[in-house]
Amino acid sequence: MFGRAMLLAVLVGFFGYTEVLAGPKVDPVTDRLCAGYEETIEGIWVDKSGWETLRFRFASDLDGSGCYAWLNPVPQWNISRPGSTLRDVRRDGALRASGNETNGVSVDLEAGTARFIRNGRTTRGKVIK
Repeated sequence: MFGRAMLLAVLVGFFGYTEVLAGPKVDPVTDRLCAGYEETIEGIWVDKSGWETLRFRFASDLDGSGCYAWLNPVPQWNISRPGSTLRDVRRDGALRASGNETNGVSVDLEAGTARFIRNGRTTRGKVIK
């Protein structure tokens, strides 16, 4: 009897731990955000302590039209629900960028990294697909 209880505790602990490793959950309503573009990049923003905090989608067409979406709520970042905004996207080899060095989003597909800048403050991220 004790062996089964111990096994159950280990399994619950394991699955709970793997859930944390999976990062924040994408809200189901986000499937339509930034849909229909020639290229879609998904990634995750990381807080200052290295914790995966906010999932994102960055999509674009060759003509420069694009979209940026945040895919889960993060109350401590004043994000109460998922959403998106239309953007102009520049493509240069493996680099994708929108905005500028004060307010913008950039992704380096070769390095697998991302950067979000708001009012000159940078949040780092990584590409996940």
